[in-house]
Amino acid sequence: MRWSPDQVGLLKVRWAQGKSATQIASELGGGVTRNAVISKIHRLELPKRLEAAGGNDIDRARRVKG
Repeated sequence: MRWSPDQVGLLKVRWAQGKSATQIASELGGGVTRNAVISKIHRLELPKRLEAAGGNDIDRARRVKG
């Protein structure tokens, strides 16, 4: 797939906001898949996503333990 500059910009902004690849793909629409978003994130060498609020108890326990 070809990424337009607008799509790449939106991807970077939403990723920095902590959105998931699924959420970003849904927002981009036009047949953009979660896997396409993940691949682009890796090619752009973007940092790890901020953790979304919530998660399950096991995830929270892991964050507390470090």
